[in-house]
Amino acid sequence: MTLTVDTLIVWMNKFADKIETNKQYLSDLDTPIGDGDHGFNMDRGMKAVEEKLSTKPSEKKGKTNTQKTGKIFLKNKNNRKNY
Repeated sequence: MTLTVDTLIVWMNKFADKIETNKQYLSDLDTPIGDGDHGFNMDRGMKAVEEKLSTKPSEKKGKTNTQKTGKIFLKNKNNRKNY
């Protein structure tokens, strides 16, 4: 299987769906040692990634797009302005 922009978008969208489905469970796991918001933060971050990927990135800028996607996730997961 070759990793293409299309397969990466499908994978990221499926991952986002799993996070959304399990956000309460993930937050429950976080409660004993954290503040109980891990699943909700991951869901917020993945929604931003899905929004960004709704416009298909260029095949030629794979590394740059992957880095940008990661930064979008972290920025929104942590509710920060800069990354």
